[in-house]
Amino acid sequence: AATERAWRASVPPLERTVAPGDARRAYAVLRGLTTHGGGLIAAATTSLPERAEAGRNYDYRYVWIRDQSYTGQAAAAAQAPELLDAAVRFVGERLLSDGPRLAPAYTLHGGPVPEQHELDLPGYPGGSSRTGNHVRKQFQLDCFGEALLLFAAAERAGRLDGEGWKAADLAVRAVADRWREPDAGVWELEPRQWTHSRLTCVAGLRALAGAAPRHPLADPCAHLADTLFAEVCASAVHPD
Repeated sequence: AATERAWRASVPPLERTVAPGDARRAYAVLRGLTTHGGGLIAAATTSLPERAEAGRNYDYRYVWIRDQSYTGQAAAAAQAPELLDAAVRFVGERLLSDGPRLAPAYTLHGGPVPEQHELDLPGYPGGSSRTGNHVRKQFQLDCFGEALLLFAAAERAGRLDGEGWKAADLAVRAVADRWREPDAGVWELEPRQWTHSRLTCVAGLRALAGAAPRHPLADPCAHLADTLFAEVCASAVHPD
């Protein structure tokens, strides 16, 4: 009974959503996957195969910057500040710590994801047991854009503090310094200049500039967004 009361108290009514019951259930799952440090792990277990005997089973028991940012934006839209604040805190702390070397994913305590290796265990039928993840070696440019979208959502909700703005500034600087570099992208493929990655940064830069048009970062964000967008239009649009 006490557990049920605690969960009921921690899940907001979300009555303004399209499907409040589904939204509350989704919120409860996300809340349950969020650690005390604010990190939202992508899965509670490891090595559930995407397809039997296909070898595509991985360890997702880590905090992906992209997923955390999406969750924070959804929480902002649903006026659910607890998960929004958790996302801003975790992503902001990682940026303040790692700056332009922001990793795509971290452990729930904010440390580096361990190397992937096989476990000598039978695993789920049709799969094998793994721990760790190769994502630790990747550069994913779009993570900076998603972080900026998160910070913009927090600013619009009146919840982006001074530390959050410092993290946002680092994200903007990282985009400015690294947008020309090939990256693994959202699909974690071979390093290339992925259109999605650069357009996500454009969206994040424009969102932050729009959320605080009088902030000193607004004009640099808008200018950098225009630069990236012009490059995408010149190099990534089919001539037809």
